[in-house]
Amino acid sequence: MKIIDVYVEYASYSVDKSFAYLCDDESVSVGKRVSINFNNRDIIGFVVNVIDSEECYEQICLDYGYKLKYVTSVIDKSPLINSDLMKLAYHLQKITLAPLISVFQTMLPAKLKPASTNHKIKTEKFVRIKNACDKLSDKQQIAYDALVNEKEMKLTKWRLLYKSISKTLEDKCFVEQFDKQVVYINENNFISDNEKILNSHQISAMDTIENSDNNIVLLQGVTGCGKTEIYLQYASKMIKQKKQVLILVPEIALTPLMISRFNNRFKQDCAIYHSGLNNQEKYEQYLRVFNNEVNVVIGTRSAIFMPFENLGLIVMDEEHDSSYKQETNLHYHTRDVAIFRSKMANCKLILGSATPSVDSYARALKGVYQLVSITQRVNNSFADIICVNTKNEMKNLQPYLITNELKQKIGECLSRNEQIILLLNRRGYSPYLKCSNCNETKMCPHCDLALNYHKVDNTLKCHCCGYITSYESTCDHCNSKVFVNFGVGTQKLQEEVTRLFNGVKILRMDGDTVKIKGAHQKILNSFSNHEADILIGTQMIAKGLDFENVTLVGIVNADNGINGADFNVNESIFQLITQAAGRSGRGSKNGRVVVQVFDDNNYVVKSACNQDYVSFFNHEMKYRHQSNNPPYSYLISIVFSDKNKDVVENEIRNFKSGFTYNKYKVLGPAEMIKLIDKYRYRLILKGKDLDVMRNDLALVLQKYKENKGKCNVVIDVNPTHLQ
Repeated sequence: MKIIDVYVEYASYSVDKSFAYLCDDESVSVGKRVSINFNNRDIIGFVVNVIDSEECYEQICLDYGYKLKYVTSVIDKSPLINSDLMKLAYHLQKITLAPLISVFQTMLPAKLKPASTNHKIKTEKFVRIKNACDKLSDKQQIAYDALVNEKEMKLTKWRLLYKSISKTLEDKCFVEQFDKQVVYINENNFISDNEKILNSHQISAMDTIENSDNNIVLLQGVTGCGKTEIYLQYASKMIKQKKQVLILVPEIALTPLMISRFNNRFKQDCAIYHSGLNNQEKYEQYLRVFNNEVNVVIGTRSAIFMPFENLGLIVMDEEHDSSYKQETNLHYHTRDVAIFRSKMANCKLILGSATPSVDSYARALKGVYQLVSITQRVNNSFADIICVNTKNEMKNLQPYLITNELKQKIGECLSRNEQIILLLNRRGYSPYLKCSNCNETKMCPHCDLALNYHKVDNTLKCHCCGYITSYESTCDHCNSKVFVNFGVGTQKLQEEVTRLFNGVKILRMDGDTVKIKGAHQKILNSFSNHEADILIGTQMIAKGLDFENVTLVGIVNADNGINGADFNVNESIFQLITQAAGRSGRGSKNGRVVVQVFDDNNYVVKSACNQDYVSFFNHEMKYRHQSNNPPYSYLISIVFSDKNKDVVENEIRNFKSGFTYNKYKVLGPAEMIKLIDKYRYRLILKGKDLDVMRNDLALVLQKYKENKGKCNVVIDVNPTHLQ
């Protein structure tokens, strides 16, 4: 008999502990799912410990002090979580203070999550030989022999090839049907891509990475310096050593290009894993890694949890990107997980970026990471950057959405049959509307946010909760139906470009145009094939794109939100401008960038337009030091939410009183904007010793759990923003 410790499927602090069950199935082991009865409900549990016991049932129950139940069944044939991933799960539970089951649910694809509501695994009907036979007609014998040779065949193919004969053989029990899991089939649509000759800067970087005693490398390379080719050639070396490679990119928009590069180089030896795949496709790709069928995995942040057995390299491209931070359920940063996996596998982790996060660069300067810099582009040519002050344009009654400077440069590019990228980091037509009668802003009824006007379908939308209403709705204050729109989004920018350049072909890439599966790749492929002259989009087009015919990048409202309340807003704006500017002039043609800003004297704008990361870093670190913000301190955000405002206020005040702090500050509670009908308040722990803050918070959280707190509590250790 076996005694097993099981975590139940509920990701709640109230049941964040293991429960003991008995199991007679010898196949049960750590890392498998089991069916159990919990609180009179049949649910799924996850095994974290197994103990062999020779004691009788009565004695075991006596030892535990209550009657133990038997598991209903063991679900998995093999453990879903290997030993390394189990260590990682406990590590993530410790550093994020999240329930352990939420870690397991984050690590596994939907088809395998320890939850009763998960989807069934897709199967297909196959046929195979059931019984031998010796008396068949000539046609039946041909069909029978064909199946013997193939061993098994899809039912659809079997019926198509042999029609009525197939049914006869099945009826006579010579052939039987059976179900088989659907597996990934590689289409093999590859283009030959041989290794490129590295220049002296790339060779120097490769040598430093390979020979460094530090496994964590920050590769700071200017845009267009050839970082991807370094990834490819290092990956090739690891594959020759029979090791696996993980390539991480921040957004789905970047995966088509990276997938294309790696697929063409390594052919069918690549698995792809990102949120654009449906649950079945994710499961199929996960199985390819689980069964050691591939050596290279390319994906977004969830790919960091793939069940590798022999990792030789992890690459985290655009390591600065905020998309690497999971902001729902389990609040983790992909970089932290990558560092832990790198240590476990004793493999190199390359953090690549032209604009590294301030935290990463500070660690590299201190020697925590190995710093490797590339300061020259492959084509030895940087784009010319022009900064336009839109405030002066407005004073002079000149166009400010598309300034005369940008308009002229667009016209010149179009006349040369070159392509243009226009970036505006706000989707929709207009960010907010005001009533022309009473001047009130049209707000979402469920969130403290202005509704965004979308002219394409004439609707008002909340970009948080998804609330939609018609543009012809009435004002909540005076019942007027006339609104004036303020601000500008990508739809309005597209409309203005169309007005100025009649007949120009435009593609738009933002959250509204990429909802359909495969839309990212379709838009990028169309632009790559020059089916459009101009690509307009939000931040998803600001990084990673490499189009040789793009010779102009225009950045509209580039400094929007600069010097805001969030501690890292200036860092984000610098990165956005620098990365977007890097899309221009990557081929043999000269590139130009027009940056439209309201304040061209700000150090963020100046540093970005000069492509001077070090200058920005030094300025930014002074402000961070004065305000004692990261990396000079650590932060932990604790957000309470509930539909009853009084409940939230009382609960968070009581929660704060539980801290006996003297080595850190507890800031708040501060009221936040209401989202999806829930009132929210936040506490912030701020100090030099993260372990002390985390340990104290764990104790206070335990007391809150024991007192059966009423609010939803979200903890974010080292938040990337505090909006």
